Amino acid sequence: MTLRCRELDLKAMLADPIVKAVMEADGIDPRELEAELLQIAARLRATWNTPKPGLASASGDAVMKNAVNCILI
Repeated sequence: MTLRCRELDLKAMLADPIVKAVMEADGIDPRELEAELLQIAARLRATWNTPKPGLASASGDAVMKNAVNCILI
């Protein structure tokens, strides 16, 4: 966890015993889930570098960037 983020990062979430138990019960592979989430984050970051007028506000984009960066650090 960083000072600018109050949420757990992805590795900490996936290491949580309760999360691990729920994923195991649901048949979720933590490595596959982590890989998929990191791929999604990479795609999101790539789209932030391409301006899309009228689709979202700059402040909304900044909030989303911060949220994804906090979780996927």
